[in-house]
Parts: sequence; C-alpha cells; structure tokens
Amino acid sequence: MKEKAVDLRPGWIIQYEGRQFAVISTRTVKSGTGGGAFLQTEMRNIQTGAKAQTAFRSTDSIERLSTEELECTFLYKEGEDYVFMNMDDYSQITVTPDILGDDVAFLSDGINVRLKLVDGGVLAVEFPTTIVCTVVETDPQIKGATATAMDKPAILDNGIRVVVPSFVNVGEKIVLKTATREYSERYKEGK
Repeated sequence: MKEKAVDLRPGWIIQYEGRQFAVISTRTVKSGTGGGAFLQTEMRNIQTGAKAQTAFRSTDSIERLSTEELECTFLYKEGEDYVFMNMDDYSQITVTPDILGDDVAFLSDGINVRLKLVDGGVLAVEFPTTIVCTVVETDPQIKGATATAMDKPAILDNGIRVVVPSFVNVGEKIVLKTATREYSERYKEGK
C-alpha cells in the first residue's frame, strides 16, 4: 500500500528501488535553503543485510508491504537454519541465516522475537530493544575510574565487540541496545 514518506516508521517493511528494506530509524531534517523538510532514513536490505541511508522528501510516496507479525521464541539451530516457535499455535518456523544477518549474534535460548512475514515468507526478525550479555573479555578496571568518564573495549559472550565504561569488569552482565549495539547500563537483577 502507498504511504506518505513523512509517515515512515521504524519496523516497517518497504519496497524501494525494486528491493525490500526494513526501516531501522528515521529522523526529520529541515533544509536550511527553504526547500522544506526531508526524512533521513536508515534501512537494512532484507536480502543482503546491507544497511543504507536514504533521504525522502516529505511529499514522496513509498510502498509499504503488508506484513504479518508473529511473536516467536527461538528454539534451536538445525544445520544452517534457525528454528522458532510461534507462540500462538506452537508451530515451528525455520529462518535462514541470510534473513538474520549479523543479528544472529543476538540469538540465545528462549529469546522472544517478532517475525515479520510477507506472503507467508519470513522477511525480517525483530529483536527486543535491549538484551542482557556477559562481558567475557576487557581490560581491568582503572583505579579512580568511577569518578571519570573513561571507556574501554570489551567482548561479550555472543562475540559482539562494544565500548563499555571503565568500571565494567569481566563476568559482569550489561544491557546492550540491539539497534545500535551499544552499551546501555549494568544489568540489575530483578529489574
């Protein structure tokens, strides 16, 4: 269905230049020359996983694909594919690695995700906005680092490399933003 570009929202699946994209983020930018505003959009090509930056004029129209969304839980990996369980009818859905792309690192036993389908085929996997990870490798804490804002590199249990505050140590759990792969905060039990 045709939509105005100004209505574009993260999570939408659109058809653009003959390819299907998942919209990751949008922001409105005003032109300083009186040319009006435009929408700066970050999208991920569903077939290749490549990210693209695209600007749409507010008057542009885009083709939004009609999607079905299913709440699912990750079960296991079978060969190269990943198997999820539909939480509504307990059926199993297989997802190929090319659909997950680099986000495969977010998979863990029992994680809940939202599968986006077009015409019965899975086009995208939407993860929670944050996940909990354990730091497996980082430099030791620097004395007095709690008072200063210093960062250091770290490797998480899922293999993702992030920058964390200097007070974070090996073995600690942190909250990771899935959209940006950035440190959010220390994980607090029971929160």
